[in-house]
Amino acid sequence: MKVLIDTGFLYGYCDARDQHHDRALELFEQIKYFNLYLAWPVTYETLRTRCVRNKLSVAIFEKFLRDTHIEYIDDSIYRQAVLNQTIKSAVRGRPISMVDMVLRFILDQSFYLLRLKKHQLFRELLLHKCRLFNEKMEGFHELRASYKKIIY
Repeated sequence: MKVLIDTGFLYGYCDARDQHHDRALELFEQIKYFNLYLAWPVTYETLRTRCVRNKLSVAIFEKFLRDTHIEYIDDSIYRQAVLNQTIKSAVRGRPISMVDMVLRFILDQSFYLLRLKKHQLFRELLLHKCRLFNEKMEGFHELRASYKKIIY
């Protein structure tokens, strides 16, 4: 299973004073063996001024990054679209942070790719069933031809 890590989880995990600290520790025990993904903007948001002033939180965050197998997601392919969409959403009165917007784009692309894979898998399954059907039909036609020879 793949897990995309967000800033809220990291705040809870790294800061013992955070109201969600215990839940974040429990959650980590459940996800630590999954494929963990971290978008670079989440890292920037996590290490903002408030966090870097808390030496213990930074040390825990550094240990988390060092001891956990994390794949970093490069957000550069989304930047312009994310910037445009973030501004549009704010103008429309539905503001969403740019970090959250990039996570949306990453999740949307992953969902799209998953749908493509499922579609491809369905197509391959359908083609396989067609091949099996054609093989059966060939056998049926051969049986029918030999049956006709016997009758006539």
